[in-house]
Amino acid sequence: MLSVVPLGGCLLKFSFPAGAVRFTKSSSPVDHFMSRILKLQWMSGWLLVLAAMFVGCNAAKDAGDADPGSVAVAPEPFDETLFSAATVKRDGQGSVISFQLRDQSAPPSLAALGQLRKLRSVVLSGSAITDEDLLALGTVTTLESLDLRGCPISDEGVKGLAGLRKLKSLKLSGKDGKTTVTDAGVASLGKASGLKVIALDFLPISDQGIESLSGCAELKELYLAHTDVSDAVATCLAGFTNLQKLRLSGTGFTSDGVAELSALKQLTELDVSECQGVDNQAISALAESPKLAKLNLYASGVADGPWQMLAGLESLTWLNIDKTELTDASIPSLAKLTSLTFLHIGSTQVTNDGIQGLQTLSHLKTLIVTRTNVDQAGVDALQPALQGTEIQWIYQPPK
Repeated sequence: MLSVVPLGGCLLKFSFPAGAVRFTKSSSPVDHFMSRILKLQWMSGWLLVLAAMFVGCNAAKDAGDADPGSVAVAPEPFDETLFSAATVKRDGQGSVISFQLRDQSAPPSLAALGQLRKLRSVVLSGSAITDEDLLALGTVTTLESLDLRGCPISDEGVKGLAGLRKLKSLKLSGKDGKTTVTDAGVASLGKASGLKVIALDFLPISDQGIESLSGCAELKELYLAHTDVSDAVATCLAGFTNLQKLRLSGTGFTSDGVAELSALKQLTELDVSECQGVDNQAISALAESPKLAKLNLYASGVADGPWQMLAGLESLTWLNIDKTELTDASIPSLAKLTSLTFLHIGSTQVTNDGIQGLQTLSHLKTLIVTRTNVDQAGVDALQPALQGTEIQWIYQPPK
């Protein structure tokens, strides 16, 4: 006899000879009872067989239907013990995606990083890496962000990064003089057209070096503090139409150059501090920057000027005119900048009477009047009108 039973997605087949199991009537109660026992044993035995086959079939089916993506992936081979001072981050599959090694005077070779196929971010600021290390990083085509500030590297090392087509952020600033990158090194970055952030502060970079970046049309942040750039590069800078943050502090820029920057309609932050050639003329030009939110004019050439021209910039919330020739004469026009949340007028000629005119700046969170003619009496008189404002002051009249 052949029986076929569908069970759990499997067809279970079993057979036994006809008559192999037969139960007959008996007039004896004992025989009848024993017959019932045998029948129950036979049925329970087959139930156990069916249950075992059911479990086996479903286990096989589940194995066949398993999601290949759920299979555990071995971590990417990378010996972190070589970099005991580093901070390493991996993705869900164990691949290294971020590597940080800061301020190391004798770091190990970075050759091992060249084998990482998913590495996106590397921070090496302040570490004594070499140009040879950069050649290894230049093979990591997935790299998007690289911080080399304060590293003793040269043009040769930077040239090794030219093939990083996915690179979006590169910081090379060299305030301590260790970084010796020049225009020649910057020129090689022109091929990285996807760059959005470039920091070159305190490097011997000239107008020519910046012009070589003209192909970086997606540039959003450019930091050029204390470089050798001048008004001559203003037209080039104005061509970076997506630029949002620009730092030119301590450069040869003047109000003429700032006037050309008014073409940057996406500009939100501008730093022309320590630019003595930037004077009151720049205030009028900056009034044409509709999204300007942060303006740093520290130690610039501005004095009492038409600050009210900036009143139309509702986005302007941060203004630093510390260490300028400002006097009480500017207070009425500054009081019209009602969107300000931060105002620094330290090291100026303002007085107790003058700052009372700032009572209209109800959104101020921080007001700095250190090293001015403002003393405790002036602060106490102003504070009730600006109860939500932190007023920072040290009475030390400017020289």
